[in-house]
Amino acid sequence: MKTLIIVSHPEIDNSYTQQFLKRGTELENVTWHELAVNQPIDVEIEQRLLAENDRIIFQFPLYWYSSPASLKNWQDEVLSSHLDLSDKHLGLVISTGLPAEAYQPGGEVGFSLAELTKPFQALAKKFAMNFLPILPIYQFGYQTDREKMAQLINYQRYLTQEPIESLTAKIEWFKSRLAALNSEASTLNLLINELSTEQDRLADLQQTLAMIKMEED
Repeated sequence: MKTLIIVSHPEIDNSYTQQFLKRGTELENVTWHELAVNQPIDVEIEQRLLAENDRIIFQFPLYWYSSPASLKNWQDEVLSSHLDLSDKHLGLVISTGLPAEAYQPGGEVGFSLAELTKPFQALAKKFAMNFLPILPIYQFGYQTDREKMAQLINYQRYLTQEPIESLTAKIEWFKSRLAALNSEASTLNLLINELSTEQDRLADLQQTLAMIKMEED
């Protein structure tokens, strides 16, 4: 599987969040693609990138409850009804300046990210794409170092794990990362803890399913 990250940000070089995430994209079959601001778009190149990749990620900060202008302009210029994007994956990585509570009922915004991103879901439906669960990044600058590292791991998994919603695939992803990883001990410990937690969840799920089956019998 090949993943294309289309990054829209008006001042990406000054964005700590985006630069941090960029360092986590040095992975096999992952392409980081920044949209230039106020620059002509080469439609042929952009459409070729879409054709060559299986998972398309729109990555952007939430601006007035939507994406920055460069992504909207890209959609207007690049997308057309003749494009064949069927069965590809469309995902959203959205950074926000407000905490998660703001996007819950009764919160400051009052609408969830799922509600605010309905146009992207409609876009996926239009092109017969598989819309992935949104990966939110809430108030990245306020996170602890450990939280940022956990966020980075989840981000890398979002880019490369297939299928993204499978618990078994998640465990296998962590195992493969542990086998290949040659990094700091803190990162290894975090991966091990995450793997242990997911294995426990899988065991509990299997036990529950077994009990349900016994009751049905």
